Amino acid sequence: MFQIADLLAIVAGAIAGAIAFLPFVFTLKPVLDDKQNADMLKGMVSLAVSAIALLVFTLVVFVLFGEAFRMFLLGEAIGFVAFMAACAVRVAKALRDPHEVER
Repeated sequence: MFQIADLLAIVAGAIAGAIAFLPFVFTLKPVLDDKQNADMLKGMVSLAVSAIALLVFTLVVFVLFGEAFRMFLLGEAIGFVAFMAACAVRVAKALRDPHEVER
């Protein structure tokens, strides 16, 4: 059964996963707002920053709270994938608009 500590670890992980996804959002937002063109280097840097953030969050929780590690990792995956899905919906909506610049 889940305990309160497990639920807190999942929530903390979801928040950490959402925070780790933010570099993608900051890189993609100006492109979707037609303020700049897509840039492969910026996308790859945001991917690296995101991966490093996920790794650091995971290692800190593993070192400080060993028993909460698995639940935190579950929450981290949930938060990251949820933000990824929300961002995919945003991109799909932006690309459907007829006033968008050709890509």
